Amino acid sequence: MKRVTIIICLLIIVLILFLVVRQKDNFGGTNIGNQLSTYFREMALAWNNGETYITNHNDDEFYRNLPKKIDPPPDFPGIPDSIKAGDNWTCDREDTLQLWNIMKPYIHKILDDTLEKSGLKIEQNVPVIHFRCADTPFIRHPEYHLHKYSFYKKALKGYSEVDIVSCNTHLASENDQKTCKKYIEYIKGELAPIKVNLVCGSINQDFARMFYAPLCISTGSSMSFFAGYFGKGTFITGGNYNEEKKTKCLICDIGTHELLHSEVADYYDVDTVHQQLKQP
Repeated sequence: MKRVTIIICLLIIVLILFLVVRQKDNFGGTNIGNQLSTYFREMALAWNNGETYITNHNDDEFYRNLPKKIDPPPDFPGIPDSIKAGDNWTCDREDTLQLWNIMKPYIHKILDDTLEKSGLKIEQNVPVIHFRCADTPFIRHPEYHLHKYSFYKKALKGYSEVDIVSCNTHLASENDQKTCKKYIEYIKGELAPIKVNLVCGSINQDFARMFYAPLCISTGSSMSFFAGYFGKGTFITGGNYNEEKKTKCLICDIGTHELLHSEVADYYDVDTVHQQLKQP
Protein backbone atom coordinates (compact mmCIF):
# COMPACT_ATOMS: atom_id res chain seq x y z
CA MET A 1 0.00 0.00 0.00
CA LYS A 2 2.83 2.34 0.94
CA ARG A 3 4.57 1.57 -2.35
CA VAL A 4 1.41 2.39 -4.32
CA THR A 5 1.09 5.72 -2.50
CA ILE A 6 4.69 6.61 -3.35
CA ILE A 7 4.15 5.75 -7.01
CA ILE A 8 0.99 7.89 -7.12
CA CYS A 9 2.83 10.82 -5.53
CA LEU A 10 5.67 10.51 -8.06
CA LEU A 11 3.18 10.46 -10.93
CA ILE A 12 1.50 13.60 -9.59
CA ILE A 13 4.87 15.36 -9.35
CA VAL A 14 5.74 14.37 -12.92
CA LEU A 15 2.35 15.64 -14.12
CA ILE A 16 2.81 18.96 -12.34
CA LEU A 17 6.29 19.40 -13.82
CA PHE A 18 4.93 18.58 -17.28
CA LEU A 19 2.18 21.17 -16.97
CA VAL A 20 4.61 23.83 -15.75
CA VAL A 21 6.99 23.21 -18.66
CA ARG A 22 4.11 23.11 -21.13
CA GLN A 23 2.69 26.37 -19.80
CA LYS A 24 6.06 28.06 -20.17
CA ASP A 25 6.44 26.65 -23.67
CA ASN A 26 3.00 27.93 -24.62
CA PHE A 27 3.94 31.47 -23.59
CA GLY A 28 7.51 31.68 -24.74
CA GLY A 29 7.36 29.11 -27.49
CA THR A 30 4.71 27.47 -29.57
CA ASN A 31 2.04 30.15 -29.08
CA ILE A 32 4.28 33.15 -29.65
CA GLY A 33 1.87 34.72 -32.14
CA ASN A 34 -1.21 34.30 -29.96
CA GLN A 35 0.61 35.80 -26.99
CA LEU A 36 1.75 38.78 -29.06
CA SER A 37 -1.82 39.23 -30.28
CA THR A 38 -3.04 39.49 -26.69
CA TYR A 39 -0.13 41.73 -25.68
CA PHE A 40 -0.59 44.28 -28.47
CA ARG A 41 -4.39 44.21 -28.44
CA GLU A 42 -4.44 44.97 -24.71
CA MET A 43 -1.87 47.69 -25.32
CA ALA A 44 -4.09 49.26 -27.99
CA LEU A 45 -7.14 49.14 -25.71
CA ALA A 46 -5.24 50.78 -22.86
CA TRP A 47 -3.90 53.51 -25.12
CA ASN A 48 -7.38 54.05 -26.52
CA ASN A 49 -8.53 54.87 -22.98
CA GLY A 50 -5.59 57.24 -22.53
CA GLU A 51 -3.96 54.83 -20.08
CA THR A 52 -0.42 53.58 -19.68
CA TYR A 53 -0.16 49.94 -20.72
CA ILE A 54 1.24 47.87 -17.85
CA THR A 55 1.84 44.15 -17.95
CA ASN A 56 4.02 41.54 -16.27
CA HIS A 57 5.83 38.72 -18.02
CA ASN A 58 8.94 36.85 -16.94
CA ASP A 59 9.21 33.97 -19.34
CA ASP A 60 11.94 33.44 -21.92
CA GLU A 61 14.42 36.16 -22.85
CA PHE A 62 12.43 37.51 -25.79
CA TYR A 63 9.33 38.12 -23.66
CA ARG A 64 11.30 39.50 -20.72
CA ASN A 65 12.61 42.18 -23.04
CA LEU A 66 9.19 43.32 -24.24
CA PRO A 67 8.18 46.59 -22.55
CA LYS A 68 6.24 46.04 -19.34
CA LYS A 69 5.11 49.66 -19.14
CA ILE A 70 4.55 51.99 -22.08
CA ASP A 71 2.65 55.29 -22.30
CA PRO A 72 0.24 56.16 -25.11
CA PRO A 73 2.14 57.78 -28.00
CA PRO A 74 1.28 61.47 -28.50
CA ASP A 75 0.26 60.72 -32.10
CA PHE A 76 -1.92 57.68 -31.30
CA PRO A 77 -5.11 58.18 -33.36
CA GLY A 78 -7.35 55.73 -31.49
CA ILE A 79 -8.86 52.41 -32.55
CA PRO A 80 -12.39 51.33 -33.49
CA ASP A 81 -14.78 51.08 -30.54
CA SER A 82 -15.83 47.61 -31.71
CA ILE A 83 -12.42 46.11 -30.83
CA LYS A 84 -12.62 43.79 -27.82
CA ALA A 85 -9.94 42.14 -25.69
CA GLY A 86 -10.76 38.57 -26.69
CA ASP A 87 -11.10 39.08 -30.46
CA ASN A 88 -9.17 36.93 -32.92
CA TRP A 89 -6.01 38.26 -34.60
CA THR A 90 -7.05 37.28 -38.13
CA CYS A 91 -7.84 40.05 -40.61
CA ASP A 92 -11.29 38.89 -41.63
CA ARG A 93 -13.06 41.98 -40.23
CA GLU A 94 -12.59 45.58 -41.29
CA ASP A 95 -12.18 46.80 -37.72
CA THR A 96 -9.47 44.20 -37.01
CA LEU A 97 -7.60 45.22 -40.15
CA GLN A 98 -7.93 48.86 -39.09
CA LEU A 99 -6.60 47.99 -35.62
CA TRP A 100 -3.43 46.35 -36.95
CA ASN A 101 -2.84 49.09 -39.52
CA ILE A 102 -3.04 51.71 -36.77
CA MET A 103 -0.76 49.72 -34.47
CA LYS A 104 1.68 48.71 -37.22
CA PRO A 105 4.40 51.38 -36.75
CA TYR A 106 4.33 50.99 -32.96
CA ILE A 107 4.42 47.19 -33.07
CA HIS A 108 7.22 47.23 -35.64
CA LYS A 109 9.43 49.42 -33.45
CA ILE A 110 8.69 47.46 -30.27
CA LEU A 111 9.47 44.12 -31.94
CA ASP A 112 12.59 45.46 -33.65
CA ASP A 113 13.93 46.89 -30.39
CA THR A 114 13.04 43.73 -28.45
CA LEU A 115 14.64 41.35 -30.95
CA GLU A 116 17.84 43.42 -30.92
CA LYS A 117 17.86 43.54 -27.11
CA SER A 118 17.37 39.77 -27.05
CA GLY A 119 20.32 39.14 -29.36
CA LEU A 120 17.98 37.96 -32.12
CA LYS A 121 18.64 40.62 -34.75
CA ILE A 122 19.91 38.91 -37.90
CA GLU A 123 20.58 39.54 -41.58
CA GLN A 124 18.01 37.66 -43.62
CA ASN A 125 18.62 38.34 -47.28
CA VAL A 126 16.24 35.85 -48.92
CA PRO A 127 12.47 35.39 -48.60
CA VAL A 128 11.06 33.07 -45.95
CA ILE A 129 8.10 30.69 -46.25
CA HIS A 130 6.49 29.70 -42.97
CA PHE A 131 5.13 26.28 -43.89
CA ARG A 132 2.66 25.38 -41.16
CA CYS A 133 2.64 21.60 -41.11
CA ALA A 134 2.72 19.51 -37.91
CA ASP A 135 -0.64 19.03 -36.23
CA THR A 136 -1.96 20.97 -39.22
CA PRO A 137 -3.50 19.86 -41.56
CA PHE A 138 -4.15 16.47 -39.96
CA ILE A 139 -6.43 17.75 -37.17
CA ARG A 140 -8.47 19.58 -39.85
CA HIS A 141 -8.76 22.85 -37.97
CA PRO A 142 -11.26 24.93 -40.00
CA GLU A 143 -8.83 27.88 -40.37
CA TYR A 144 -5.58 26.12 -41.28
CA HIS A 145 -4.99 24.47 -44.65
CA LEU A 146 -2.30 23.44 -47.09
CA HIS A 147 -1.74 25.96 -49.85
CA LYS A 148 -1.55 25.19 -53.54
CA TYR A 149 1.79 25.51 -55.30
CA SER A 150 0.42 28.42 -57.33
CA PHE A 151 0.46 30.48 -54.11
CA TYR A 152 4.19 30.04 -53.56
CA LYS A 153 5.02 30.58 -57.22
CA LYS A 154 3.09 33.85 -57.40
CA ALA A 155 4.56 35.08 -54.11
CA LEU A 156 8.15 34.26 -55.16
CA LYS A 157 7.98 35.76 -58.64
CA GLY A 158 11.36 37.36 -59.37
CA TYR A 159 13.22 35.55 -56.57
CA SER A 160 15.83 32.82 -57.06
CA GLU A 161 16.17 31.56 -53.49
CA VAL A 162 13.95 30.99 -50.46
CA ASP A 163 14.17 29.62 -46.91
CA ILE A 164 11.38 27.35 -45.69
CA VAL A 165 10.81 27.47 -41.94
CA SER A 166 9.11 24.25 -40.95
CA CYS A 167 10.15 22.30 -37.87
CA ASN A 168 7.10 20.00 -38.09
CA THR A 169 7.06 19.29 -34.36
CA HIS A 170 4.16 21.23 -32.79
CA LEU A 171 1.81 18.62 -31.28
CA ALA A 172 2.81 16.27 -34.12
CA SER A 173 3.07 12.50 -34.05
CA GLU A 174 5.99 10.72 -35.69
CA ASN A 175 3.76 9.90 -38.66
CA ASP A 176 2.67 13.54 -38.94
CA GLN A 177 6.29 14.69 -39.03
CA LYS A 178 7.25 12.17 -41.70
CA THR A 179 4.24 13.17 -43.81
CA CYS A 180 5.10 16.88 -43.53
CA LYS A 181 8.62 16.15 -44.77
CA LYS A 182 7.13 14.52 -47.86
CA TYR A 183 5.01 17.62 -48.53
CA ILE A 184 8.11 19.80 -48.23
CA GLU A 185 9.97 17.68 -50.74
CA TYR A 186 7.12 18.15 -53.21
CA ILE A 187 7.18 21.92 -52.61
CA LYS A 188 10.91 21.98 -53.33
CA GLY A 189 10.36 20.15 -56.59
CA GLU A 190 7.52 22.40 -57.69
CA LEU A 191 9.49 25.58 -56.97
CA ALA A 192 12.53 24.53 -59.05
CA PRO A 193 14.70 26.20 -60.29
CA ILE A 194 14.34 28.38 -57.18
CA LYS A 195 16.91 27.29 -54.59
CA VAL A 196 15.08 26.07 -51.47
CA ASN A 197 16.78 25.95 -48.06
CA LEU A 198 15.15 24.13 -45.15
CA VAL A 199 15.71 25.90 -41.83
CA CYS A 200 14.59 25.15 -38.29
CA GLY A 201 15.88 27.11 -35.31
CA SER A 202 14.30 27.95 -31.99
CA ILE A 203 10.84 29.52 -32.02
CA ASN A 204 12.37 32.93 -31.35
CA GLN A 205 15.07 32.51 -34.01
CA ASP A 206 12.51 31.52 -36.62
CA PHE A 207 10.33 34.47 -35.64
CA ALA A 208 13.31 36.82 -36.10
CA ARG A 209 14.15 35.20 -39.45
CA MET A 210 10.65 36.03 -40.73
CA PHE A 211 10.66 39.52 -39.18
CA TYR A 212 13.87 40.57 -40.95
CA ALA A 213 13.18 38.82 -44.27
CA PRO A 214 12.71 40.92 -47.42
CA LEU A 215 9.56 38.83 -48.00
CA CYS A 216 7.63 36.73 -45.48
CA ILE A 217 5.20 34.22 -46.99
CA SER A 218 2.62 32.93 -44.53
CA THR A 219 0.41 29.89 -44.96
CA GLY A 220 -1.72 31.23 -42.14
CA SER A 221 -0.50 31.45 -38.55
CA SER A 222 -0.33 34.08 -35.83
CA MET A 223 3.43 33.57 -35.57
CA SER A 224 4.18 34.46 -39.19
CA PHE A 225 1.51 37.17 -39.17
CA PHE A 226 3.16 39.08 -36.34
CA ALA A 227 6.65 38.44 -37.69
CA GLY A 228 5.82 39.32 -41.30
CA TYR A 229 2.99 41.84 -41.24
CA PHE A 230 4.88 44.00 -38.75
CA GLY A 231 8.35 43.11 -40.03
CA LYS A 232 10.96 44.73 -42.24
CA GLY A 233 9.84 43.39 -45.60
CA THR A 234 6.78 42.54 -47.64
CA PHE A 235 4.14 40.23 -46.17
CA ILE A 236 2.12 37.83 -48.34
CA THR A 237 -0.46 35.48 -46.87
CA GLY A 238 -2.86 32.91 -48.18
CA GLY A 239 -5.24 33.78 -45.38
CA ASN A 240 -7.11 31.83 -42.75
CA TYR A 241 -10.37 30.98 -44.48
CA ASN A 242 -12.72 29.42 -41.95
CA GLU A 243 -14.65 26.62 -43.61
CA GLU A 244 -17.30 26.68 -40.88
CA LYS A 245 -17.90 30.44 -40.73
CA LYS A 246 -17.16 31.17 -44.43
CA THR A 247 -14.90 34.11 -43.59
CA LYS A 248 -12.99 36.27 -46.06
CA CYS A 249 -9.37 37.40 -46.09
CA LEU A 250 -8.84 41.16 -46.27
CA ILE A 251 -5.05 41.00 -46.70
CA CYS A 252 -4.69 38.27 -49.34
CA ASP A 253 -3.09 40.45 -52.00
CA ILE A 254 -2.51 37.59 -54.47
CA GLY A 255 -5.77 35.83 -53.72
CA THR A 256 -6.46 32.68 -51.75
CA HIS A 257 -4.94 29.36 -52.78
CA GLU A 258 -6.02 27.08 -49.95
CA LEU A 259 -6.88 23.41 -50.43
CA LEU A 260 -9.94 22.97 -48.25
CA HIS A 261 -10.37 20.04 -45.87
CA SER A 262 -13.65 19.20 -47.55
CA GLU A 263 -11.66 18.45 -50.72
CA VAL A 264 -9.20 16.05 -49.06
CA ALA A 265 -10.01 12.44 -48.22
CA ASP A 266 -6.75 11.55 -46.48
CA TYR A 267 -3.81 13.88 -45.75
CA TYR A 268 -1.52 10.89 -45.25
CA ASP A 269 -2.07 9.97 -48.90
CA VAL A 270 0.57 12.49 -49.94
CA ASP A 271 0.74 11.57 -53.63
CA THR A 272 -2.99 12.16 -54.13
CA VAL A 273 -2.97 15.44 -52.19
CA HIS A 274 0.12 16.50 -54.16
CA GLN A 275 -1.90 16.22 -57.38
CA GLN A 276 -4.62 18.37 -55.82
CA LEU A 277 -2.07 20.97 -54.74
CA LYS A 278 -0.85 21.20 -58.34
CA GLN A 279 -4.24 22.40 -59.53
CA PRO A 280 -4.60 26.18 -60.07
